[in-house]
Formats: sequence, structure tokens, C-alpha cells
Amino acid sequence: MLAAKKINIPLFCVLAALVTLTSVCVAQENTDSRKYLVELVKKGAYQEAFELAERIFDDYVGDPDFDYLYGLTARANGKHQEAIFAFERVVINRSKNINARMALAVAYYEIGNYEAARAEFNHVLSLNPDTATSLKVDEYIKHLNNLKNNLEPNWSGLLSASVGYDSNVNSGLGDEMYEIPIQGILREFQFPEAADSMQRLNARLKYEYPLSKHNALYTHLAAGKTFYSDLKDLEKANMDFMLGYQHKIGAAQIKTSGFYQKFWFGSEVYQNLYAALASIDFEISNTQNFILSANYSITDNQLTDNLDLNSSMLKAQYSYLLDFGKFSIHASYRDENVDQLNESSQHYERDVTGIGLSWLQPIADWGILSFAWRYQHAKHQFDNMTVLDTDGFSPLFKEKRSDHSQVYNIAFDYLLSARWSWQTQARISRKNSNQFFYSFNRNLISTGVRYTF
Repeated sequence: MLAAKKINIPLFCVLAALVTLTSVCVAQENTDSRKYLVELVKKGAYQEAFELAERIFDDYVGDPDFDYLYGLTARANGKHQEAIFAFERVVINRSKNINARMALAVAYYEIGNYEAARAEFNHVLSLNPDTATSLKVDEYIKHLNNLKNNLEPNWSGLLSASVGYDSNVNSGLGDEMYEIPIQGILREFQFPEAADSMQRLNARLKYEYPLSKHNALYTHLAAGKTFYSDLKDLEKANMDFMLGYQHKIGAAQIKTSGFYQKFWFGSEVYQNLYAALASIDFEISNTQNFILSANYSITDNQLTDNLDLNSSMLKAQYSYLLDFGKFSIHASYRDENVDQLNESSQHYERDVTGIGLSWLQPIADWGILSFAWRYQHAKHQFDNMTVLDTDGFSPLFKEKRSDHSQVYNIAFDYLLSARWSWQTQARISRKNSNQFFYSFNRNLISTGVRYTF
């Protein structure tokens, strides 16, 4: 009996110790596992992270931090429904968690539940996220609008007002508005430069009428007016109208439209422009797209028949959305021909090639900074017979006109709210021509408010 008691007591103690030690070890293992899970997610090792999250799931499900990590790893491994359930658990406990709301919205988007995705993206915006997140949400909402899952007609638009300064209001007008003097003083002649302060008003309205999930009719109305303090005769105004059709085929969206613009200088109509446009927007991924566009336009100038033009243009653009900004590059070619070819009009015929770069950069919670650069080379096809040499018969310039133009633009949009922003921009234009009096410099700066709806 004594021997038996000596054996039973130590066995009981050993079993109890083992149970206690096992509980401590399991708790320690789970704590270490959570830390390791965080490290795996940081490293982007989502497959290994998901396998680990599955092993400790029963111990931590319902904990918002774990559920968020579990959702990230599940989504990365194609387990979208599991990810949605996880993110939903997070927002139930933490309704104002922007990261979880954003992750839930993206997960809804990826399974095609666009109505739920749109609701969550709008919820994210209501929480006043940082600029980078707002930019991503705007891109997703743009994609949702393109999908046309919502078949109800919709309106959108903007209003803006700004003030600024233009160092060379009449730049680029040249012999369209100024008479070229006699040959004796031509070599010292330059078209006059006139600087002035300005005020600008713009408005745009867009209406879309979906015909089905994949196609829609749309129309744009726009108007703008630039006022100058002194140069009333050079005040500009435009009124635009566009009617179009768009169709979604797989990852491509096709648009065709007709366009009309009436343009004024001062109180007089300067020209009417009619155009047919077409484009194909290829969505390479959620962050990349490629756009190929073309248009044909007819310009009816009201001042002179020499400026009645027919123009064809082809343009290609590639855009890439990064976590910290958006980059775009484009190239274009335009062929301009006069309607009535004669010695007074032939020098307006030209080929124009161009290239451009732009960068859009969110700045913390302040707003969006953008840079753009554009270069154009205009090669005129005929001699300028309106400017003759001293013999009165041969052109003064022995080479056909060739212009090189560059425009640099920097702008900052300070986001006052989801709909209001304050915009400030500066633009530098430089044009160099082998026919010297067509060269010019122009600097423009403006600031103002914009409202979108």
C-alpha cells in the first residue's frame, strides 16, 4: 500500500504539471504566432501567413486586429468570401477604421458586388481619409461608373472661379490679328505683347443615360469666360456641346461622340468648330490603362476664310497609378489642311507632332500636386507668300516655317472637402520659330475655387 501511494502521488503531480506547462506553452506559442503573422504580412509572404492564420483561427477569430490580418491574407490567396467575412467582423467592432473599410470595399469590388463596393467606398470618403486613399477611392469609383452596374441616369458637373495674371495675352495670334509692316522695317518687327490681370469662370455639366450594363448615351455642356482688366477686345469665351455613346467590351471601353464649340474674341464670334471623336480605353489592370483616340474637326473662322481648317488627329496615352501618385505619358500627331488652298492661306497647312508627360502626387492630407510638360513640333507644308522679299515676288523666308513649343505646368489642389477645392497653378509657355516674329514667351498664374457635384 505504501509503495502504491508513493507511486500515485508523484504521477498525479507530474500530470498536473504537464497540463499547466502545456497551457503556458500553448499561450506562449499563440502569442509568438501572432507576432510572426504580422511579420509575414509585412514581408508579403501571404501564402505562409494564411496557413498560419488558419492554424490559430479558432483562438483569435473576433479579435479586430487578427481579423484584419486574416482578411488580408485570405484575399491575397484568392479566398475572397473569407476575406469579406473577416473585414465585416472588423468594421462591426471598429466602424470608423478606414483601412478595414477600404479593404472591405476592394474585396466587394473584386467579387463583382459593385453595389456593396460603392457603398463602402462612399463610407470611406465620409471618414475623411488622407489624400492618397481619397485618390484610390476616386479611381475605383471611376471604374464602377464605367461598369454601368447602376442603370439609372445620373448628373455630374463642376463650377469654378479664379483670378490671375497673364504676361502675354495675345501670344500666338500673330498675323491673324496684326498687320505685318512693309519690308523695310520687317527685320526688327515683333508682334506686340500685352500683359493683364484676368478673371475666369467655368462651368461643366454631364448627363449619362445607361442603355444597359455595358453601354450608355452621354452629353456634355460646358461654358467658359475669361475677363481682362484692360484688354477687353481680347476677352475670350466658349460654349461647348458634346453628344456621345459608350460601350464596354471586356476590358475595353469604346466611345464615339460629336462635338461643337462656338468661340468668341471680345464681343465677336471668332470661330465655330465641329468635330467627330472616337476612343478606346483599355483597362490593363486596376492601376494601368491605355487610351487610343482619334478625331476629325472642321474649323469655320468668322474673320477670314484663310483660317478655315480641316484637321485629323491621332493620340495614344498610357497611365499608371502607383501607391504614391499617378504617371501618364502621351504622344500625338495632327494633320491640318486649309479649306481653300491659295497663296494667302497655304502657309497655315502643317503637321504637328507632340509628346507629353504628367505626374500627379498626393501631399499627405493637404491636397494634390501635379506637374505636366508638353512639347510640340509644327512643320508647315508651304512657303509663307504673305511675307515677301524686297523683290515683291519671292518669300522673305527661304525655309518653310517650323515651330517648336514647350509648355510647363505646375498646379496644387488644396482639398477643402469632398466637393470643394482651392486650385493654384502656374504655366510657362515657350515657342521658338525659324520665322522669328512667330516666337513668343508667355507666363500665366491663377488661383481660385472649384466645386464638383
